Amino acid sequence: MSTKNYKIIKYIIVGAGSRLYKKIEKPNNHITELTTNEAINGVFHYDDSFVVIIFSFLGKEDLERIEKKFSGIKIIIGSCAALSKVSKKFKYSQFKSMQLQYVLSTNQGFKYILFGDFFPDATKKGLQYFSKIEDFWEICNKATCNNKKIYASFNIIGSENLNSKICSLIDLYFSPISTWIIKKFFNYTYGYSNAKNSKYSQYDLTQ
Repeated sequence: MSTKNYKIIKYIIVGAGSRLYKKIEKPNNHITELTTNEAINGVFHYDDSFVVIIFSFLGKEDLERIEKKFSGIKIIIGSCAALSKVSKKFKYSQFKSMQLQYVLSTNQGFKYILFGDFFPDATKKGLQYFSKIEDFWEICNKATCNNKKIYASFNIIGSENLNSKICSLIDLYFSPISTWIIKKFFNYTYGYSNAKNSKYSQYDLTQ
């Protein structure tokens, strides 16, 4: 992976132990890494020049604690799973959707980046969300400088055929049972990762 040129921003990472964060190339030394516990319970002060990037799975109460501790911009590493029409039927997508709604409901410097899958299964048939992991810091930089709360950073890849459309329709109404069946017996996208069953048109994702 290679890093690209971007404005130097002082980042604070919340959830430095996350598996995703460990896979991302670190571009410079302008990064302060905190565990979730350190960020929630630590006693410290950072001014507005620091941008917080939240990898941790923080619920509403913990996000409110972060809000009080960090006065600058706070970016949640979000997921396109939050855009799924079946998001309420799965714990992960339901949680990411909750974080998205929290960002939309507050005016305390929170932003939500919609990332797709960094490592999509190229053998899957149907539509998938995709983001380039090598663009991660550039995306965070752009989201920081953007005045919108939601920053979309994904492409929809793949192609559809009649069978994938049928699977998507069935999964829309009968997940999570149908999701398990599609995952186990068919090679089509399923569940909240299926970009066919998305409600992204309900959000203003223009940058």
